[in-house]
Amino acid sequence: MKNILKYIYLAVFICIVILLLVVHKNAPYRACRNHHERILKLELQAVVIDRFKDTDNHGFETVVVLQNNKEITFLLYGDNSSLFDSICVGDSIYKELNSMEVLVIRHNIKKAFTIDIDCNKVRK
Repeated sequence: MKNILKYIYLAVFICIVILLLVVHKNAPYRACRNHHERILKLELQAVVIDRFKDTDNHGFETVVVLQNNKEITFLLYGDNSSLFDSICVGDSIYKELNSMEVLVIRHNIKKAFTIDIDCNKVRK
């Protein structure tokens, strides 16, 4: 009877380890998908007031905008569109809800970007 209990405990332990490995392996992909969804739900008609690589937060590309007297901070990590490299403080930025299309206006010159976050790159 003691041997059977040992095998049951061992089997439960192995199942827990496997479960933790699966959950841990998919964590970066889930985080990327959540980030993608947050950007998708963002609606902007704003002015860029700051842009920086947040050294305290893994060097993530960070943009701060002013919209209706409210500061909104959003991250562009994983974006392949070059939006972060192209925007400057003072630019107007527009993004519709449920879209990844962004319009940046500087000195009456419009430039369109499509935020491109490829979560499949982080999937192992």
